Amino acid sequence: LVLVEADDLVAAQLVMAMVRIARTDWPRQWPDLPDALLARLVDASGAAPATDLAAHRASQSLHHLLKQKERTPTGRHQLAELCVGLFDGVAGAWSGLMETLLAGLAATDWRDVGAAGAAAGAPAAAAGKKKAKNQF
Repeated sequence: LVLVEADDLVAAQLVMAMVRIARTDWPRQWPDLPDALLARLVDASGAAPATDLAAHRASQSLHHLLKQKERTPTGRHQLAELCVGLFDGVAGAWSGLMETLLAGLAATDWRDVGAAGAAAGAPAAAAGKKKAKNQF
């Protein structure tokens, strides 16, 4: 699966084309599609920025694939079977991303961030107060 298209418009069209193909080919002719998308999502959960794009595209593809399958009665049955296997992988990827986020937040010196934000926002805040006073 090619999931590293940088252009969002082209990527959206590729995702929709893949979903339309999967509508007829999955699960009979393309049985490993959800597993391949999930593997890309899980593998990229802590990797380099280039693969973060692949994880984003994989999550978009999974989203549209699942939305497509919920529209038909046979698709709902396939969706129920698929979600059992997807939950553990998606929960693991989410957990890894949350750990990375929390570690980054814990390593941040918030005193520096607050001082830089206050210095940059001070003129804008003063201008906002003037506008508020002039409005009444």
